[in-house]
Amino acid sequence: SRQYADSRFFWQMLVGDKTDNIPGIRGIGEKRADAMVDRCRADVDAMRHEVQEMYAKQYGDGWEAAYNEVGRLLWIARYREEIDEGSPLLWS
Repeated sequence: SRQYADSRFFWQMLVGDKTDNIPGIRGIGEKRADAMVDRCRADVDAMRHEVQEMYAKQYGDGWEAAYNEVGRLLWIARYREEIDEGSPLLWS
């Protein structure tokens, strides 16, 4: 479901991906990310806001650039038009 996909995306924004050398948020492991996702699962905007706040805390003034870079590295196309047009519908 879209809700599950959104929650997994933001979960990975927190945890990162060591295999692909994509950073997450320092001090956030799988259990803390699980707790955040469980708390916000019904509200993707709340989930996005909480992740953005964590990026702001870690990266300061550069948080938005870091957030967008990590998001682009982790995003997986979900819709055929994203692939056909080469323009992903990002999470914003």
